[in-house]
Amino acid sequence: MQPKIQRSNRSGKKQALNTGAKEFARVIATALAKRWHTEQKIKHKKNQSSQP
Repeated sequence: MQPKIQRSNRSGKKQALNTGAKEFARVIATALAKRWHTEQKIKHKKNQSSQP
């Protein structure tokens, strides 16, 4: 059982790494987008409140 897992792990490791990198990039992109939207909202609010 153990050697079988290690043998298939060679190709599986690259696949997992690739998926992990993709997932990581997606999470970062989402976080950046959310942050950008929040900053835009804050800017918008500041602009509105600065007007008399």
